[in-house]
Amino acid sequence: MPSLTVILSCNKPQPMPKNFPAKILLFGEYTILLGSPALAVPINNFQSNWNFSDAPHPSQVHLQTLLQHLKTEKCDFIDLFRFEKDLRKGLLFDTNIPIGYGAGSSGVVSAAVLDRFTLQSTEKIDVIRAQLKFIEDHFHGNSSGLDPMVSYYGKPILIDEEKQINLLEPMTLQEGCTFFLIDTQRSRSTAPLVASFKEKIQEENFIAAIKQDLVPAVRQSITHLQEKAWTALMESAHDISMFQFKHFKDFILPNFHDLWLKSLRTDLFSLKLCGAGGGGYILGMSPDYLAAKKLMRGYKLIKIS
Repeated sequence: MPSLTVILSCNKPQPMPKNFPAKILLFGEYTILLGSPALAVPINNFQSNWNFSDAPHPSQVHLQTLLQHLKTEKCDFIDLFRFEKDLRKGLLFDTNIPIGYGAGSSGVVSAAVLDRFTLQSTEKIDVIRAQLKFIEDHFHGNSSGLDPMVSYYGKPILIDEEKQINLLEPMTLQEGCTFFLIDTQRSRSTAPLVASFKEKIQEENFIAAIKQDLVPAVRQSITHLQEKAWTALMESAHDISMFQFKHFKDFILPNFHDLWLKSLRTDLFSLKLCGAGGGGYILGMSPDYLAAKKLMRGYKLIKIS
């Protein structure tokens, strides 16, 4: 498996307190449910770490609820006694990752809990994924374990078409294509959107179109990104964007339809769903970010670092 060269920062040792990166699913949203490859990457635009305070903190309520869930489910790989003891001492999880935006806010907490309170360290990826999934199930009901794995390892993760997990090596930012986020300023819940998608794929024509057009475009985008074929990447990303506007239009907030159409009429930038869609962030990419930014004046953009 070739190394991945993207515009993400290197996975350097973190100073204390340890930071757990957010994640973005670059390619494979929804199609991963049909066996296509998917690529998720860590981003360092947000900060998340453990801390202690004598003053109440909003995260402590969520941590206490998570602890009770793990107790109820008889979790045997987390030191529940130390978890509870630290909470009594004022343990908090300080993060500025927005909830319901597709940046892995629950995955970060799950990764941090496993990292801090594991009873026995292991290097077995399948075991770690199962443990992270177990923890994140509390937030989503049925987690894939992918989001917290990205935060736990701090590396890009590729799930191939055989459903094998591949940890890829992050590298420094490369010229040629810049990824960015557009803040819709509206959070969303993933579950109803996934349920809607599962309902849509019962239609024969819809599922046929996904397999014939969308899955190949996702596969090509991941390959072009790995090969640093930036022009080809923009072309395959445009195909994804076109397909999503045609078939996933109800997953795109109405006040972003005009901007989406503008992206389809130019080679300067391309837009796609960031995770489930329906709000949160929209993922964009551009060969000339400054020029693209001028075309999107008035929108809140975040350049991925």
